Amino acid sequence: MQDIVILPIFNQAAPGVWDDFAHIRVSSVESIYNSIYDADDIDGMIYADKKKWGKRFVNFAFGAYIGSEMVGFIQGDAHGRCANIQSLYVLKEYQKLGVGHRLLSRAERAASIFAKRIELVALSKAEPFYIKNGYSSQYGTNRYEKLDIQAPRCECLPIFRCNSRLEKKCKMLEPSFDAGFVNVSHLPMFVYYNVDSELCGYAIRDTKGDPFRMVFNNRTILAQIFQKNISRYEELWRAMGR
Repeated sequence: MQDIVILPIFNQAAPGVWDDFAHIRVSSVESIYNSIYDADDIDGMIYADKKKWGKRFVNFAFGAYIGSEMVGFIQGDAHGRCANIQSLYVLKEYQKLGVGHRLLSRAERAASIFAKRIELVALSKAEPFYIKNGYSSQYGTNRYEKLDIQAPRCECLPIFRCNSRLEKKCKMLEPSFDAGFVNVSHLPMFVYYNVDSELCGYAIRDTKGDPFRMVFNNRTILAQIFQKNISRYEELWRAMGR
């Protein structure tokens, strides 16, 4: 089996993404709960994804890929200091391989830039998975939460939407930084936090698909860190034709 790689999905409106989400969601639920979905159900899922994409303030999503095929995904949003996991599904043949855990872990770390806690509503057969990953039931219901999400430290993390607080920090590194342009264009963006959880660099890929432009406050160290993390993403994206 080829390696399964986890990649951030910066633009969920990109061609094929919502179709992949619907296919994986339907296949996963049908295999576990013996549910049956017709074409109208699937169209409804895609429509709902489009609607939520337009309304969410902070979006995040990661896909699990084998080559160019998506075999699992996680999707959510963050408001204030709380993040919500909206969807986490993996195709049946790739379940119990640690894919769900890797997707959840990546989403938690990305959300840590904004959030202090994460909430979700779990399907009945997924509850043991979330408990194993440190989530606790709220009042004995299927609503789960994880508290005290640790702030990022020594991490290079993707940014799905740049809020005003993050924009202010980026402007300290480069006064011309424009969060509005980044958000509207859904440009791939990464930031690096040091051991003291301080933002000390960011990297953006422009709309032409040129190499990432990096801005940081310690040229030698951060250039090496960014290059190591981002070159891997660029290699995978090129292989997938993205």
